[in-house]
Amino acid sequence: MPAGYPPIHPHPGKPVRTIRDAARDGQLMILRCRLCRRCVHFLAADLVEVVEASHPCHIAPFGCSKCGSCDYVDIQWRSPAPGDIGTLLIRRPVGWKRVWKTVRFGDGDK
Repeated sequence: MPAGYPPIHPHPGKPVRTIRDAARDGQLMILRCRLCRRCVHFLAADLVEVVEASHPCHIAPFGCSKCGSCDYVDIQWRSPAPGDIGTLLIRRPVGWKRVWKTVRFGDGDK
């Protein structure tokens, strides 16, 4: 039987580990899609800028970018090893794409 996710509200003495905690510890987040077998590494500090910092580490923040599945994405976190420097490929944000839309003057003030 497959192992389930840890509960979202665990024992008060053991709070849920968040992406903010992983970023503070300088950890890597590894997302694996079990459907298309894609594996992507992120720095937790980069994910804090993209998703909510209080997001639990054991739940994937988004689906697979290759096949689009959300149900088959597993997430792990670990500290980088000395051998990872210069050899491990990680995804980093490069910039933000600004999206524009046309609205009538006075309708889109928000």
